[in-house]
Amino acid sequence: MNALLLVLALVAVIGAHAFVSRATRSATTRSALQMNTTPLVAGGKRFEAKPGSSMLAATKKLGLKVPLACKKGDCGTCTVTCGGKKIRACVGKVPDAPKLKSLQEKGLVVTVDNA
Repeated sequence: MNALLLVLALVAVIGAHAFVSRATRSATTRSALQMNTTPLVAGGKRFEAKPGSSMLAATKKLGLKVPLACKKGDCGTCTVTCGGKKIRACVGKVPDAPKLKSLQEKGLVVTVDNA
């Protein structure tokens, strides 16, 4: 009877440890998904932006200097690449969060095209 109680206690401790480890590993991914944010990365900086928010504001928070000319999106001077897609920062919006777990963890890389 004592051996059975010991085994049950050991299983409970191991199970709790495994649960905490999984929860800790996926905390970043879950927080990005629960808060519905898009992870953006540039020059070693990471910023969680709300999808649909201003791309120009997001690039400023990442420390990028985006050149502006017309401020209407016509000239293309403000074009940035975000996750492989060209976006005109002065009128563009932050894209939706990526569905791939690896991109959620690493973030979408943002670069200025006309720097």
